[in-house]
Amino acid sequence: MIRTRTLTNIALGTALMAVTAPFTIPLGPVPLTLQTLMVPLVAGLMDRQSGLWAVMLYVLMGAIGLPVFAGFTGGMAHLVGPTGGYLVGLLLFPALLGGSVRRSRNGWWIGLINIVAGLLQLVVGAVWLHVVTGSTIAIGIVPFLVPLLIKAAVATLGTVAVAPVLRRTGILM
Repeated sequence: MIRTRTLTNIALGTALMAVTAPFTIPLGPVPLTLQTLMVPLVAGLMDRQSGLWAVMLYVLMGAIGLPVFAGFTGGMAHLVGPTGGYLVGLLLFPALLGGSVRRSRNGWWIGLINIVAGLLQLVVGAVWLHVVTGSTIAIGIVPFLVPLLIKAAVATLGTVAVAPVLRRTGILM
């Protein structure tokens, strides 16, 4: 049986992704969406299973039409369209990062895992983009590399800074 605290954490993680997704920070040709910043933060603070549930629920909410994706949009078209691979690739963050704060308090290690998860997400997204649109895989990766590094750094700093507070209060599982 899943504990109430675990369900609450999953719901909170899902909600954080949903409320931050519609907002972007313009960084030239590739905007930085806050959802892709929140996913690694949530994934790093949760255990693997809870993080996977949170991301799956977020993607499911968008798939059924709730406006939780970028630009206050939702619907299956996002999952089967050009951006679908990037959304599915979000599951790589909790799969790789889940529980990383419990296993290591080393910010460099957590940062490296963040970068690897981000790169793998870009590869999944770029391959999906190629299959759907016929564009080159590089188009789906290269413009996102600098934002990926920025998001990995911010998410890592946030994870390392917030984890001790959550640990002291008993929120971090």
